[in-house]
Amino acid sequence: MGPCAACGSSTIPHTAQCLECGAARLPVRPTRQRLILSGLGEADRPRLRALLAVLTGQSQPRLERTLALDSCELVATIRPDQKQRLTSALTTTGVSVHVSDRFVPGPELVLRWRMTRQAVAKLTLSALLAGVATWLDNTPAAVGAGLGLLVVGLRAVQVAPRSLEIPDREVAELLGVVDASLEAEAISLRPTLRHPPVISTLRDVLKRFAELAWLVRADGNHLGDPELLRVDRQLRQTMHNALRLAAVCDRLAEAPETTAAGETVGGHEPVHEGLLARLQRLAEQLQIMHSQLAQLQASAITRRELGRLREAVSESQVAIETAVEMAGTEISP
Repeated sequence: MGPCAACGSSTIPHTAQCLECGAARLPVRPTRQRLILSGLGEADRPRLRALLAVLTGQSQPRLERTLALDSCELVATIRPDQKQRLTSALTTTGVSVHVSDRFVPGPELVLRWRMTRQAVAKLTLSALLAGVATWLDNTPAAVGAGLGLLVVGLRAVQVAPRSLEIPDREVAELLGVVDASLEAEAISLRPTLRHPPVISTLRDVLKRFAELAWLVRADGNHLGDPELLRVDRQLRQTMHNALRLAAVCDRLAEAPETTAAGETVGGHEPVHEGLLARLQRLAEQLQIMHSQLAQLQASAITRRELGRLREAVSESQVAIETAVEMAGTEISP
């Protein structure tokens, strides 16, 4: 990635803003898009349902009603790179995807009959009872049977949402390479750091994380694979903790120790060096994981290989969380 056009600093790959000055690096603004999904009956239903649940936050029963239709649409405000990632993820489930920025007025909800065997039996019985009551000229019984027929019929009607919205929060968190909340936290933290080794190490950690995240999120594979999505979330949580650790490490580089008599006897240098080494180790681990994953294709990664990646991420996550907790006992917030 080239230098920032605003300040000239080197930039972190796959990020929307410069870490040093916060200037926007992606000139293309997101636009409102419709992704029309057809061929739902031929799709990998469990995988598609899981993907839509992650993106839209809709309940499983509601999604089941949508997937029973011939076609449906997703609506989101996205950039071209996010659209490509989303389209690729949807295509892997077996659906056909047509993208349009034109919005044609139409029903967002569809009424459909769900005629189960039980519903058919109840309808048949109610109709027979109504017929017998009418033949016997028993008006109350005929009315009761007719009401029963109406109730059973209404229960067989389902409301299926044809159009599903992907919230902006999910777009920012799941469809970019580096999610917006993590990037915003890093940009907010950077001006507060004063110690050059901490700044340099944090930049290295962020760079290697972005490169690894790009592989994990290639073609949106993390959206339809629960295990890969879990790895993705663990990585992001590890990075949130790494930012906290960098903040504490920088403060320890400046904070002096004070005796009971109020005398300054020096800083927390040993603790600071230990935390800085922990951040450097994280950068190395991210690089190792990137090298291993680069030899594979995320879409064809085996469960065994994915298990190894998850173990490596979990190890880094635990180590960083432990370091943050230990650092918290060394300096007051």
